Amino acid sequence: MERLESTKEDSDLAYFYDLLLLGELLTKTTSLFLVACINEDNERTKYRHEHSLVRANAIGDFSKAIDEILVGPTSQILSSSIREYEFKELTQRVGIETWQYQALSLLENCLDSFNIQHEKMGAKAPLRLWFNSFSYLRNKTKGHGATKLEPCSEVCPMLCKSMNIILDNLSLFGRPWAYFYRNLSGKYRISYLTEDGKEFDYLKRENKENLENGIYCLVDYPRKINLFYSNPELTDFYYPNGNLKNDRFESISYISDDRAERCAKAYLYPITSLPSSETEGLTQLDVLGNSFTNLPIPTDSYIRREGLEKELKICYFDGGPFPNNNIKRTRRHW
Repeated sequence: MERLESTKEDSDLAYFYDLLLLGELLTKTTSLFLVACINEDNERTKYRHEHSLVRANAIGDFSKAIDEILVGPTSQILSSSIREYEFKELTQRVGIETWQYQALSLLENCLDSFNIQHEKMGAKAPLRLWFNSFSYLRNKTKGHGATKLEPCSEVCPMLCKSMNIILDNLSLFGRPWAYFYRNLSGKYRISYLTEDGKEFDYLKRENKENLENGIYCLVDYPRKINLFYSNPELTDFYYPNGNLKNDRFESISYISDDRAERCAKAYLYPITSLPSSETEGLTQLDVLGNSFTNLPIPTDSYIRREGLEKELKICYFDGGPFPNNNIKRTRRHW
């Protein structure tokens, strides 16, 4: 917003171009938030979206990801905590009296002012269409156009108002956001991106959690926003900007225009499903003894259960509480 106020004094064309940068920031933030809200599954759906966004070289790839997450099969594994909020706000078809429709209508007026051919909105429309329309506006003007000064004077107030409506009303921008940095003590330094934040203060007092450094948003629990970068001082913010080469990709700041290379090794693995568990049930019933069963063939190898093993170690080897007071065990028994 400070950058916008500065360029507003220069020229309407410069102001329009910076408003487009704000629209890109809004689109990328929304898509990365939705990806973070995908629950893990055997198909590795969350990784598939991150794998794609690391390679995205256009803002249209991010708007496409928003659509795929909201209306495709991925929508079935989104966190239930956003069902009545972001998911509903973005997908529900709403009428003219709603803030979503107002934001869409203002953006449509921007397209009309530049004489850009587009599909007209109906009497009701979902907010998710805003991101596709914005990428179309951006590509037809700054991307593949020769924008003149006169229409910018007409468009800038409408485009600014359209984005401010979304920033003021879309629930994800009202959630607690913070940068987590783990100190050597195991406790965290919490740098809030939102005003009057205190939801993560418990991490300052305890060292039980094991969270990576990075930006988090509180949904059902603190969810890390992968591919969104900053530092404990919050001096700048970086978003993926494509240009993947070997094991590095580019990130960009929409505030300072700085570019930084990021490691992409975590996103170089093929997009494949996780292998089936050794103890997963079979797809059909077979006769075993005097009954039908879908039990798999027993394996001779030991199947690890890390969670249970850790619990046993705490209870019996490390002197922790026994799960059942009637059962007494000593280290010698084990």
